[in-house]
Amino acid sequence: MNYLFTAPSLSKPTFETLEEYSKKKFNKIEKFIKPNNDEVPLLKISVNKDGDEFLLTVEIHTFENTLIKHKDRDLRRAIDLASHQLKDKLIKDKEKKFSVGKLKEKVQDLRNKILNREYTK
Repeated sequence: MNYLFTAPSLSKPTFETLEEYSKKKFNKIEKFIKPNNDEVPLLKISVNKDGDEFLLTVEIHTFENTLIKHKDRDLRRAIDLASHQLKDKLIKDKEKKFSVGKLKEKVQDLRNKILNREYTK
């Protein structure tokens, strides 16, 4: 997974902490992302400082575009919350896609059985 960080209002040490901690947390969810056509997914993480709070925005493009925002005084806590929310969203999307695929297969099988049935008098 590729990362794109934007945080113009952060100091250099805080920005380095953001990069390091984000990679550590978001690498755990990489197994839930299956890239299409061997594309490497891009995770965009941006942070803006609003007074004494951090506004964290996480964006990823998989089967659906996902945007997550968290506002917190602790940057690491915001990253933790965003990673958990992203993981839950990806699992939900994957289950939804899987269940729709299974339903389509069942309908197709039932249709084939009905159409291939021979009627005898």
